Amino acid sequence: MVHVGNELRAEHGSSYIVEQLYEQARSGGRHAIIESIRNPGEVQALKAKAAQENGDFTLLAIDADPKIRYERIMERGSETDHVGYQEFIMNEQREMTNTDPNKQNVGACIALADYRLTNNGTIEELHEQIEKVLTKIHI
Repeated sequence: MVHVGNELRAEHGSSYIVEQLYEQARSGGRHAIIESIRNPGEVQALKAKAAQENGDFTLLAIDADPKIRYERIMERGSETDHVGYQEFIMNEQREMTNTDPNKQNVGACIALADYRLTNNGTIEELHEQIEKVLTKIHI
């Protein structure tokens, strides 16, 4: 999926994927969540679209300790998740700091976030954090 996403961004521009998702979300006529933003061009495009339409845009960065993320993908057990911890960390680092504008740069997206949440606990604890943010932004 990373490879396909990078190819789409290279062919159509860094915000192509999120623009497609935005149009789908907008057609619903209600608030929407677009998840897995991984390129700063995507963040900029969403902010610009919200500004054009006098709408709101809030970016939440949700992160967890690398060891916890690794344990969770091992529990998930999908075919693409069968990697050793060192390979997992190398993949994470590559996706975190890429300087190619058409590739993933999660670190830059996190830096642009309006709120940063830590997901090291239970799903209920994460939901509590999200509810606090939604209350602050009046949703």
